[in-house]
Amino acid sequence: MPGFDIDLQFAEPLPREQNGRGTPAGTQPAVEDASLAIPPRRFQSTRKVEHVSAASFQEDVLDLDAPVLVDFYADWCGPCRKLAPALEQLARDNPAAKVVKVNIDKDPQLAAAYDVTSIPKLMVFRDGEVVAEHRGMADAATLRRLLAN
Repeated sequence: MPGFDIDLQFAEPLPREQNGRGTPAGTQPAVEDASLAIPPRRFQSTRKVEHVSAASFQEDVLDLDAPVLVDFYADWCGPCRKLAPALEQLARDNPAAKVVKVNIDKDPQLAAAYDVTSIPKLMVFRDGEVVAEHRGMADAATLRRLLAN
C-alpha cells in the first residue's frame, strides 16, 4: 500500500458558517442572563507556609495576635512530608491565620523548649500562648479544628 505525504502546515481550516455573534449557525447564542452566569471562583489567599527559626520565632509566632499554626517537622520524616500539602492548603484557605514550619534538626533547642518528642507535632499559638496541640498525622478537618481553637 503506497504511503501518503500530507503537509498540514499549509492546510487551511474549513470555513464555518457563523451567525454574526461568534456561535456556529443553527445553535443558540449563550444566555446573557446574569442570574444564570457561572459564579466566580472563591477567593483563595496566596499566603504560603513560612519556615521560621529560633531567631525569628518570637517575632513570627509569639508576638502575633492572629492564630499561628506551627508544624514541628524534619526533612527525613515521611508523615511530615505527607502533611505538607494539607498545611499549604490551610494557609491559602485561612488568610487571617498564619502557618509556619520549624525544622527540628536545624533548631533542636526550640523543639526541646516546646517538648517536641515525636513529629509531626502541631501547635496553635494565639497571643503568644499555646491554645491547641496535635501529635502525628492530621487530615484537613483536624487542621481546621485545631486552627479554630
